[in-house]
Amino acid sequence: MIRRFKKKDREWSEFSEKVAVQLNDTHPSMAVVEMFRILIDEENLSYEKAFLVIYKTFAYTNHTVLPEA
Repeated sequence: MIRRFKKKDREWSEFSEKVAVQLNDTHPSMAVVEMFRILIDEENLSYEKAFLVIYKTFAYTNHTVLPEA
């Protein structure tokens, strides 16, 4: 999704207008921290800008009713 977005040469503030990610379990939630790493380390965004992109892009639903989930 990042590769396709970058091909369009857009501002990162537009990312969440074009991409939405729904996470439905605990393991895929690692995508959030990996995207943080990519945006900060590889794309040189500030923490604040990276946070806004991620906050507006990702959503999470937990289907497990167990307390440890």
